[in-house]
Amino acid sequence: MHGETSQKQQNRISEKNTSSESEEADSIKQSIGEGEINPEQWASIQKDCITNISFEDFLDVDNELQMCGTMTDKEIVADIHAEICDEEKEELDQQDNGKFTLKEAEKAVELYRSFLESIESIVTKSFGAIATSEKNCVVAKRFCEMANFN
Repeated sequence: MHGETSQKQQNRISEKNTSSESEEADSIKQSIGEGEINPEQWASIQKDCITNISFEDFLDVDNELQMCGTMTDKEIVADIHAEICDEEKEELDQQDNGKFTLKEAEKAVELYRSFLESIESIVTKSFGAIATSEKNCVVAKRFCEMANFN
């Protein structure tokens, strides 16, 4: 009977310790959630951590962090320039460095001709060069058709 009483007392003590530790953990969690951590609680938290950060360093960790601000014109231009450069680089990466097909060349010549027509001050020589390029595309197309036919 004496052994049973001793065991019951040990269980109660163990339950109190577990309950006490649980209450302390809940207290710490609640304090952290409310932003009211104190140095004593910090020591309790820190014993479970790998790093040794002081309480003051913990509190001051984000003091120099800029939360908002006004960008200068230089910063805005630099950001836009960086975005444009990234887009251009991405486009170049996507392009195939191989040869162009005849159909792609014809489309490019047609696009270039349309561009030149949209500019009023283009000299007749430019249109002559475009016409020659178009004729070369037609000749190349016929040659390819003949080569594929045989």
